[in-house]
Amino acid sequence: MTYTLKGDRDTEYGWLRAQLPKGTGRVLDFGPEGKAPTVAFALQQGYRVDGVGLEPVTTAYDARFHPFQGDLLEADLPGPYDWVVNVSTIEHVGLAGRYGVVYPYKDGDLAAMARLRDLMHDNSHQVLVLPVGRDSVIAPWHRVYGTYRLPLLLRGYEVLAEQYWMKKRDDDSVYRPCLKANALNCPPVYGPPNYYAIGGLVLKKAALPTRHYCTYFDENYLDRGLALYESLRAHCQPFHLWICALSPACQDVLERLQLADVTIVPLAEIETPGLLAIKGTRTWQEYIWTLTPPWMLQVFQRGDMESLSYLDADTYFFSSPEPVYNELGTVSLGITPHRSSPHYRRYAKTNGLYNVGMVYARRDDTALACLHDWGRLCEDWCYLRVELGRYCDQKYLDDWPGKWGAWPIQHKGANLAPWNQGEAQYLYTVHNGRFFVDDDPLVWYHYHMRLNPWHPEPNQPDGYPIDPLIGRHVYEPYAQALERALLRVQGVPK
Repeated sequence: MTYTLKGDRDTEYGWLRAQLPKGTGRVLDFGPEGKAPTVAFALQQGYRVDGVGLEPVTTAYDARFHPFQGDLLEADLPGPYDWVVNVSTIEHVGLAGRYGVVYPYKDGDLAAMARLRDLMHDNSHQVLVLPVGRDSVIAPWHRVYGTYRLPLLLRGYEVLAEQYWMKKRDDDSVYRPCLKANALNCPPVYGPPNYYAIGGLVLKKAALPTRHYCTYFDENYLDRGLALYESLRAHCQPFHLWICALSPACQDVLERLQLADVTIVPLAEIETPGLLAIKGTRTWQEYIWTLTPPWMLQVFQRGDMESLSYLDADTYFFSSPEPVYNELGTVSLGITPHRSSPHYRRYAKTNGLYNVGMVYARRDDTALACLHDWGRLCEDWCYLRVELGRYCDQKYLDDWPGKWGAWPIQHKGANLAPWNQGEAQYLYTVHNGRFFVDDDPLVWYHYHMRLNPWHPEPNQPDGYPIDPLIGRHVYEPYAQALERALLRVQGVPK
């Protein structure tokens, strides 16, 4: 028998009616349109209602209703709200081709759920109704949430109640309650007619896990390290940054700044006898590169984190890294491919397939064994030259996928850099204030070289031609962040 969506609205609105009690607080209705029956019901229950969505509400309600037509991710909404109504909306967010959406945002639904969470207080509730079944994207119509993407969608939420429905055999007239496992295994149908199972949930805001990062720098990179910290505070909450201060002068400034969510460790505390023995045999830069694996291991020893991400100090975040962590899932190790544009691909054989700008490690036997092995290799040889298939600390990473099962991160907005942004390798767009690499938002950029103020094109590094859109939307904000960092350092009390 061919099933349809007949009866879906009765099921969806029935869940809302059963869960939203009478009250006098404030409701945010996400995605009302047309006659907006969800708005009507919330008003009937006694609430003041704000509605935000791309489509207009055509019914004139009383003064307790305030519509905000536009993108949830950009709307200036007067939260927090006591209730969020999210009925048959989230599955459309970021899919191009409907509701006036031109540019795709493949994780727009996850970003929207994070935004809704930010608009809730600790005792708020959200009524969520959405298509469920085997994970799929039926563009341009909707997503279907299954065992993979539904948990990603619910990150940062506690499920207080849930119910699932699907059609019974030989009966297309009505959706009937079913087991969650059966609903999430329901194969969606793209027609016409369309068909999927339905999930109804009541959510409460829950604590997010703290992401741990580590980096190192001396006073010469202090402005870049502080810019990185600023970007973590803006896009990566909650987080904790571990900084190895590579010089007493750097340590002194950092301690005087009293940065929140930061642990400062002086270089001397991580230098083993083995490191001290080879310190004089290498340049300062080569010695710093040697420190990456022992520094990561030291942080694991000092903290109780589940995972840790090393970051070069000259990286800067433009959006949440959660899409990258979603991709990593439960893997032990994650590394970033160079993804070099055509002109620079010839360096892959000598410089390596992967970049050490970000290295992710989970606290497990595989990752810790890999870091110990990497540390041993770097202590034995880490120089700024190509020799016997080795180059600095990064050529060793070529073996990680095969030897340690490391995951090469696929997200195009992860570790965009001068060597991979050129020659029309990607389509760059900016819409609603967000910079996109194809259909991935830019997560972090790896600047690699200090900006040269005397360069003929402002805010461009020497040696790499930079796409004009990147110059304007990626380099200019970073140059401003560096200026803010220098002002901050200059203002430190002596």
